[in-house]
Amino acid sequence: MEAATLRDQQQIIRLEQLRQEVDKRMDALDQATRAAQLAVQQGEAQRVSIVNLIDNSDFDWSQDRFLNNPVLGGDIDFECFNWFRHLTTDTLLIENAAHALKYAGHSLYAAAEGADGDIPRWDRPDGWPEIGAVGANQYDLVSPLPENFIQPGRGRIYLQFMAKRRTATALPAGIQVYGAFFDNTVGQAKVIEGGTFALVGVRIGAAGATSRQFKVIGTSDYGSQIESNVVTIADSVAVLSVANYVRLTMSGAVGFIQFDIYELVGGVCSRIGQIFNSINVSYNHYDIAPKANVGGVFPTVTLTKARAYAQTDDFEVSDSGWTLYDLTIPIPPTYASSATTGKQWFRLGLTAATADPRQVLFDKVGLSFGFGDWSPSARRPANFTSSTSLSGSDQGPPTGGGGPAGDGGGGPRCWLLDGCRINVLHGEKELLQSFDDLKLGERIVSNSIRSNILLSKSRHFVEEVFLVETANGLSHFFTATHRLRRNADDLHGTPVVKLEIGNSLITRPDKIVESTTITRLELMRGRFEVGSVALRPGHWLWVNGFGSHNIKLQENAG
Repeated sequence: MEAATLRDQQQIIRLEQLRQEVDKRMDALDQATRAAQLAVQQGEAQRVSIVNLIDNSDFDWSQDRFLNNPVLGGDIDFECFNWFRHLTTDTLLIENAAHALKYAGHSLYAAAEGADGDIPRWDRPDGWPEIGAVGANQYDLVSPLPENFIQPGRGRIYLQFMAKRRTATALPAGIQVYGAFFDNTVGQAKVIEGGTFALVGVRIGAAGATSRQFKVIGTSDYGSQIESNVVTIADSVAVLSVANYVRLTMSGAVGFIQFDIYELVGGVCSRIGQIFNSINVSYNHYDIAPKANVGGVFPTVTLTKARAYAQTDDFEVSDSGWTLYDLTIPIPPTYASSATTGKQWFRLGLTAATADPRQVLFDKVGLSFGFGDWSPSARRPANFTSSTSLSGSDQGPPTGGGGPAGDGGGGPRCWLLDGCRINVLHGEKELLQSFDDLKLGERIVSNSIRSNILLSKSRHFVEEVFLVETANGLSHFFTATHRLRRNADDLHGTPVVKLEIGNSLITRPDKIVESTTITRLELMRGRFEVGSVALRPGHWLWVNGFGSHNIKLQENAG
């Protein structure tokens, strides 16, 4: 009896020691989580307003009121300063009254905007444009830049804008918004572009008699694709190895996050590799990795040059409130800016016809080298009395930024939709909700007391995902660029493609935050439907219990 009692006491002591050890670990994890939250909150508190590079970005001033005090009156008081409308097919942009973004009362309005609902117009009292065509003639909003600041060394320009539906009718599926910088030089007027997407190949090691051809296709996060030239290595060995291989290098593809590398040899084309989130591509082909047969010829796409162009990968706006969007417009590093002798322009438009005429409203456009909250340009109007006559607004305070948008959009293509559950708040009650059931404005559970707000969501198809399983029983499929949080110091997350078995992850099974390890990390190929979201104010969310970051960061290849 005494022996049994002793054993019981020893068991109680062991259990108490284990409990204390668990408490210590949970306290350490809780402290680390609070430190990370504080760092994020401090980062948000330090946000500043952008230096806006474009004039009259809130559409509040007429040509007359921006330039003159006292005003002169007449047609120029019904023309929106610095904004014009042009057909998307126009290759020479003109600053004149005929193309001005106009309000009723202008002498040219009745015969143009008044007769054709597809032509964008200026809502002067409210201070925003109305754009959207139901017919074949599609229009852009265009604005000449105050100076030619688009230069190849600038990297990226951040674009933010607010949008809303003018009518209750839903927008057609798939319609997106794009932003682009345009070279208006006579004879070469086009979207600013770089040089040819150049691939270079070099044989390393022994020579042989096998001819191999290579090609790379780059993809932006909104789906635009660009292809390189074809490189031929005519004297490689028949069987490649770590001693005898082909080295491929390529640069000049800012804004593209995925590069698919193809090889054509002996009449068989294979995808031999993929590189993600890289500006420069460097790839050593040893022919020892798994290959995917894609047929007998190289795949092709229409573009061979990177362009100063980006579009949303999701555009869902309502008629009851404004939605903020961020885009990153890449500046090709091989853009020969010295050849631009005309003005550079900014173009903002829709990728397809709308359901109703002038169905989309834009406001508070921001172009900047950095990111932050929206602000008007530093060039103040001569007349401090604007043209607007608002008696109220549902836009709220100027917002934006907080962190750079990913190239082309607000986030990566993230997780498999099948079986996906996301933690949301309904009142004070936390629920698990499917992607399809998420509503704009939904409160998404974050890693802090302050919840995120769902701004938009989008669906895509990919050919590869990774199955991630953890020691504490979590399992889900993620794309290579999706970011999972490894520890408290991993403030922006780590792309799944860079994770390894045994790495730690921050997880939240049963609403309790805990650290675990990866027990399985396996690449799956097929056709998978995945989803992504844009969030404010933060970027952390829980996807099937995995701590996830929804913003993609651009990285250099190591």
